[in-house]
Amino acid sequence: MKTLVIGYGNTLRCDDGVGIHVAQEIEKEGFDGVEVRTCQQLHMDLVSEFGDYDRIILADASVDGEEVEMRKIRPTSQNFMASSHHLGPELLLRLSEITHFGEPELYLCMVRGRCFDYGDQLSEEAKGRARSAIGQIKNLIAEGGVTVDARS
Repeated sequence: MKTLVIGYGNTLRCDDGVGIHVAQEIEKEGFDGVEVRTCQQLHMDLVSEFGDYDRIILADASVDGEEVEMRKIRPTSQNFMASSHHLGPELLLRLSEITHFGEPELYLCMVRGRCFDYGDQLSEEAKGRARSAIGQIKNLIAEGGVTVDARS
């Protein structure tokens, strides 16, 4: 199964960069059929790559919720963006479907951060949660499946 891992966030806002950290660690594993991208935020240009992959895994920071949450994304029926600076995973998948670029499985791995101040270092809490997220993503890649959050 060809997989793309996209880590996103702001590496100059401490734990907001945890998604990028997770993606970079996955890249070091050297899995066959797995490519990695990093970016500051999700953007529409990513949609054109969706047809090249069977599965896409997004990694990002969260300010609340579970320490690590992995869930399968379903497309939204909403056909508009609130602003050009906010494109969520659900809308990204929907855009891929309606533009016929592809319909890959899409997963979102959220890692709760503690510190979002200016700085380029992850907190110890975020580092520990990142290790858990990396393990979950590695399992998803290796086994081809994931236990999906009931809210998906």
